[in-house]
Amino acid sequence: MRPPLRLSSLVVALLCALAWLFSPNARAASPLADFDAARAQALREAIARVLVEEQVAGVGVALVDREGARFVAGVGEADVARGRLVTADTLFRVGSITKSFVALAIVTQVERGALRLDDRVAALLPGVAIDNAWEDEAPITVAHLLEHTAGFDDMRFNETFGGPECELLPLDAVLARNPRSRQARWRPGTRFAYANPGYTVAARALEEVTGEPYEQTVTRELLAPLGMDGAALRQGPGVQGRLAVGYVAPGEAVEYQCILHRPAGSLMASPRDLAELVRFWINRGEVEGRPLISRASVERIERSGTLPALGLDTDYGLGNYGDVRGPARTRGHDGGLPGYLSSYGYSAELGVGYVMLLNATYSPAAYLRIRALLMAELTRGLPMPAPPRYQPAPGELAEHVGAYEFQSPRHALFGFLDRAVLAAEVSLDRDTLQLTLPAAGARVPLIPTGPGTFRMPGQVGSSVAFTRDAAGRRRATVMMGMAYEEAPGVLLTLRRLALAVALFLLETAVLLSLLWIPRRLFGKALPPGYARTRGAALAAALCFYAMIYVFVAGAQRFALGEVNRYSLGFLLLSLLFAGSSGAALARALRSLRRGRLDLITRVHSLVVAIAAFGITLWLMAHGIIGLRTWAW
Repeated sequence: MRPPLRLSSLVVALLCALAWLFSPNARAASPLADFDAARAQALREAIARVLVEEQVAGVGVALVDREGARFVAGVGEADVARGRLVTADTLFRVGSITKSFVALAIVTQVERGALRLDDRVAALLPGVAIDNAWEDEAPITVAHLLEHTAGFDDMRFNETFGGPECELLPLDAVLARNPRSRQARWRPGTRFAYANPGYTVAARALEEVTGEPYEQTVTRELLAPLGMDGAALRQGPGVQGRLAVGYVAPGEAVEYQCILHRPAGSLMASPRDLAELVRFWINRGEVEGRPLISRASVERIERSGTLPALGLDTDYGLGNYGDVRGPARTRGHDGGLPGYLSSYGYSAELGVGYVMLLNATYSPAAYLRIRALLMAELTRGLPMPAPPRYQPAPGELAEHVGAYEFQSPRHALFGFLDRAVLAAEVSLDRDTLQLTLPAAGARVPLIPTGPGTFRMPGQVGSSVAFTRDAAGRRRATVMMGMAYEEAPGVLLTLRRLALAVALFLLETAVLLSLLWIPRRLFGKALPPGYARTRGAALAAALCFYAMIYVFVAGAQRFALGEVNRYSLGFLLLSLLFAGSSGAALARALRSLRRGRLDLITRVHSLVVAIAAFGITLWLMAHGIIGLRTWAW
């Protein structure tokens, strides 16, 4: 007979094992447990083929499970000119992934009682200018800042990048650069609009409660405990030599520029560094078996707490959002700066995650293809849960049918254009709800996932929601918080059609010039007044296209925030367009009265002039004509 003590110990051990096995935290076998050299080599070769086919210099990747990084590698070149290869420790500028760390640092202070997510920002930072017309009944809170629901503009032209000195600027000086971007454009907590300045305000609040620069807090509270020893929040000794060169076109390197709103995007990290963050999320806030933050805080980070409860799998939480591109739902964050694209994602349910850091911004295909390769490895051999499905009640789908106007532009300056172009239509085709985006020429079926929530084909989680506001108006939220409100469909169609016709008419003025200008140059006779009438319309069209070209060129070079050839050129061309469109209209009306030209020429010149003048009035009404971009 065995000793009772040993028997009881065996029973206790068995009960503990059974309790662990059937607990919610029971860990399934990782698909990376047998990630051997052969799989690693095959993955490297597949990624290398993508880089060659997409003409991308290099990428750093990591595959992670609960035990840590199972595969960390670099593929391709970190510096094409010098032949430096990407390694597991090569630094990349990871852009907006910085937000995950700022939000995490704030949550650590929330857990210590130094700060609350619902603290009023105006009370925390009375010296920071914030314009909120709803302050009394809907004050902006710390959570609004972290969830992009404060209603702020995104960075304006003169607060995007700065010289090397901006890495040392106090956040108060950064926020003083352009307070106009911190105006609540709608009642806080009603719409999502991605706004980088909100994270600078949040980091300034963090500094207020800790009494130190936010970089010190992030380093001490997060980077050090996570073991991210190689990561850096600003340039310094040893950083430049390990940083991958960013490319904005094949072989076209971009110089390092300091992002002015550093808390929104200054972090530099390697795939090995970010693998530790992914492991942290998979293990629900634990680092080496010890909680850095509580599981409850992790769950709060992974959901939106300021928007009306949508319950979408793509909701943006506290520096953390969902991705439903198959084969499994993940959460994480992406980032982008000139020359760099970054992404990390994880599935706590499956216990796996990835890191992907590219030193190129010109190939979305490379981003998608490499991510698909990583996700295929993470889910190999795992039974994937079926996407959510819901059976609507009779008549339930018909409640969502209608026309919807886009209502959450990222920049107030371009809101009028977004509203004209990004309209949506929802129709019912038999038993299937259809979402149509006319500007994109896309029509996709919506698959019900719950009451008022849907997913698109190929998605494994919900990304579309229909709700009603306090006034009973229908609202739609589509992928990453794009907010729509019901509007008269006829009005949306007419506005979109008027813009398309006006642009088409301007194009015809340019195309017809290829016929009459050569005739004029080679001495062939034209009817009296023909060249002046056609030329006036052509001048308006050319000024319009030149204005757009200069604006886009300046925006791509981030040059519109200063007085230079791009900003001044746009200002002058906008005024020239307004003047030439008025002159074209006057000339067309004069030719119409005098009747010297044929009817087709007179009518066409008139409609082109009307189109140009109409666009002028439209742009003028929204502050585009004569815009000083450096002072906006």
